Amino acid sequence: MSRSLEEARGNQEREVAEMQGRQAQTRRGMQAMEHRLDVRRVDIEVSKGHSRQLAPGISIGLTGTNVEYRRVDGWMWVLPDRRTIWLRGQSAQVPVVFYGYKDGQKRELVITNVTRNSATGYLLLPADGNPPEPEVSGGED
Repeated sequence: MSRSLEEARGNQEREVAEMQGRQAQTRRGMQAMEHRLDVRRVDIEVSKGHSRQLAPGISIGLTGTNVEYRRVDGWMWVLPDRRTIWLRGQSAQVPVVFYGYKDGQKRELVITNVTRNSATGYLLLPADGNPPEPEVSGGED
């Protein structure tokens, strides 16, 4: 009888260890999810024919709008790597995603509304408050 008790105890200990491992993995996954969701939103509005700084190191210029198709033409200037992200027929609600050159963190520009003379939207930045150092990874070039 003691042998079956030892086997049962061993099985129970293995099950507890497996459950603790799954719990630790779930905690790590939740922490990673919280980190990914930790963003700062900057609302933007830019007029056609003008440019403006959206955040330190990120500027946008709007050269054209198409209200019927909800698209814009223009550019984003990203420092410190001196990159231009061209916005050619960029559709509203389709994010332009780019990543920090040094930190690898995601940044995202979304145009939400297009009028004859302007566009509005938002820029999502890492919430850590550090100035962005983006490198292009997506969007329409």
